[in-house]
Amino acid sequence: MTFDEWYGGKPFFLTILDLGGVQYVGEVPKTFSCRPGRSRISMSAEAVFSRPGVKQRRARSFRLRQQTGPPTVWQAKVVDVALGEDRRPRHRLIMARNRETGEIKYFICRSRRRVHIRRLLAVAFTRWNVEHVFRVGKSEVGLTHFEARSYRSLKRHLALCLVVLAFVALHTMRLRGEKSGSDFGASLPGAEIHMPTIPEPASGNK
Repeated sequence: MTFDEWYGGKPFFLTILDLGGVQYVGEVPKTFSCRPGRSRISMSAEAVFSRPGVKQRRARSFRLRQQTGPPTVWQAKVVDVALGEDRRPRHRLIMARNRETGEIKYFICRSRRRVHIRRLLAVAFTRWNVEHVFRVGKSEVGLTHFEARSYRSLKRHLALCLVVLAFVALHTMRLRGEKSGSDFGASLPGAEIHMPTIPEPASGNK
């Protein structure tokens, strides 16, 4: 499971996930409270990575694909942390810095130890796909053209918009066909309908 920092900033929400045995990696605010290692002193996520021993640690770079643009490179560090009443660290706190823009994100993770950080980051950033769907839905199929009267009706409207997007995507793929196998790098053909050639009039006819 993955989620944004609004959910990540709710300790009770994380506790429910832990009690249910859910594996997750979600974004948290920089003020997120935790205890690094076996320390009994709580501090913010930002402060965890500002400690001398952690700050001097070399970050690892990961190239991540995104649907709406070229791949981005994120430099990440990981620290084992304890939450709430835990006496030992059961979670991993990840700091990821965009190498190009300098943007910094923090993620809290509860998963099996053998799950690699690259996979955790890939899961965390799948939110891009969801955000992209919302952007397209608002601009193309009227997701925002609805005056909500109730939460149930709003969810129904959202479901209909997603069905429309799926319909458009499937038929766009059908009309475009596949890439040319004989021309490396060729783009997808257009969606124009094939029009039959009109024969030239016979000579002598007016």
